[in-house]
Amino acid sequence: MIASELKVYRDTFNLTKLILEVVKHFPKLAKYTIGQRAIDTCLNLLDLIQMINMSESREREQYFLKFIMYAEKLKILVRLAVEEQIISLTKQSQIALLQASIGKQISGWKRCQN
Repeated sequence: MIASELKVYRDTFNLTKLILEVVKHFPKLAKYTIGQRAIDTCLNLLDLIQMINMSESREREQYFLKFIMYAEKLKILVRLAVEEQIISLTKQSQIALLQASIGKQISGWKRCQN
């Protein structure tokens, strides 16, 4: 199956679009620090879904671990932005819902591989 047809890919793509939308409204300093790192992290997540989907089962574990690491990094960046009052609680809840859905899908996918 092509990665872009996977629900986890579509949800991660929508998360990336949401992060891009939110970062547009960041103050200048935050846009080029926290914002850019959040965007890069989302793009890494999309890349990792492609790698997981295309790799052989024995190679997938490393990509799953990287995915989890980047997902946690994004949570930290979003939390930092919320605590600095750069992201509203409404946007944070939208982001958190997508992150939770993505996390469940990746966990299920990983479990099926073992």
